[in-house]
Amino acid sequence: MDEQTRARLQALTERLGRLRRRITAAGVLLAVTIAVATLSGLWALAALVEALVWMPEAGRVGALALTALAVLGVLGWYGGRAVLRHLGLLGGLSDETLARRVGAARPEVQDRLVNLLHLSRGQGSTAPSPLLAGAIARLEADLRAVPVERVEHFDAPRRALRYAWVPVALVVLFWAAAPTAFRSASARLLAPTHTFARPAPFTLRVLPGDADITRGDTLTVEVRAAGRALPARLVLEARRTGEEAADRLVLQPDAEGVYRHPFVNVRQTMEYRVVAEPVETGWYSVTVSERPVVSSLQLVLVPPAYTGLPRQVLAPGVGDVTALPGTRVEVEATVSGQAVEQVALDFGVRQAPLRLDGETARGAFVVGGAATYRVIARDARGMESADPISYSVHALRDEPPTISLHAPETDYELDDSLAAPLRFRVTDDYGFSRLALVYRLAENDYLLVVNAS
Repeated sequence: MDEQTRARLQALTERLGRLRRRITAAGVLLAVTIAVATLSGLWALAALVEALVWMPEAGRVGALALTALAVLGVLGWYGGRAVLRHLGLLGGLSDETLARRVGAARPEVQDRLVNLLHLSRGQGSTAPSPLLAGAIARLEADLRAVPVERVEHFDAPRRALRYAWVPVALVVLFWAAAPTAFRSASARLLAPTHTFARPAPFTLRVLPGDADITRGDTLTVEVRAAGRALPARLVLEARRTGEEAADRLVLQPDAEGVYRHPFVNVRQTMEYRVVAEPVETGWYSVTVSERPVVSSLQLVLVPPAYTGLPRQVLAPGVGDVTALPGTRVEVEATVSGQAVEQVALDFGVRQAPLRLDGETARGAFVVGGAATYRVIARDARGMESADPISYSVHALRDEPPTISLHAPETDYELDDSLAAPLRFRVTDDYGFSRLALVYRLAENDYLLVVNAS
């Protein structure tokens, strides 16, 4: 057999090889399609059953094993056999079988392709080589226009695909209609040996949860239950931070259906949780911090300059002020507590901030009239000092000076000296700095003023 004849036979063999690969691909595609449909259908069924009845561990293991075996069986029966036939480990895809398949699918070919293979191997003819070469050349030329590779039309995967979308659609519909139930059931199926607790028919909302309160305050815990059924018994457990033993309090709902309990005068950090079978919340932490405190107060009174009075230092802790209008009151307060940020004098309608330097706050105000004030310290949380003392401010009245004339008398006649002695007495609360004598001649309407220091 010459080289040209071998080339023709090689080309024909390659075309049969492409047909063989196409048939194998169709078998694998059919296996994948049926496997996806099988997996979708079984998974939708298993997830639905799990979502409804919460199968035990043995049930979930069985459902997962059945699904896996079914999918592997489909892949092995359809895909595995296709691959083994392609590798020649199973019969059905030899060149002669493929040639007969082509002849059955293409009437114009009939048995000519089989005959060509027989001639190429010297079967069925004792003709000399040149005659065989010519026969092979004519058969190869006649088959050149025949699409041997297209004999496989992927009809089986197409037919399977018509029905495979139904179980896939069931999975998508389940997921869209109840995504939470589908995801939860699928998660439990994928962990078949893990124990899952069935969800309670109610949920608990606990307020305030974690809290930060000031020492001595009252913490009120509120529990609201929601669901198709309310808990038969609700227990509030509380303990000091770091301790294991906890106090248990059975709570009853009020008229609004809310469970409430106040922890009065909380002095230490604590933890609490709510237990209502089968629901058990985590432990909530309550942090107790100190409220800002004004621990000391020192006032200094600076009277108006005209009084000539000295500065007056009040006793420590004395905040009441009795002074003349215009008196400057210098304030110095010592504060303590967590992160004190502001200290102010609260006069009710207004506040006068004090300068804060460490734990010492300083400032001043001027006495203008009767008033009351409190010293308020405020921390970073906005928490103010508890029950600050209210101090009073009383303004003294500065009486006007009084003058009494002692001489001369009401009627007085001048002698030849034409001098009239004057004697009078001036009194005032805090003294006076200037005196003026005002007089007028009887025959004159003008007033004359004589100033005296």
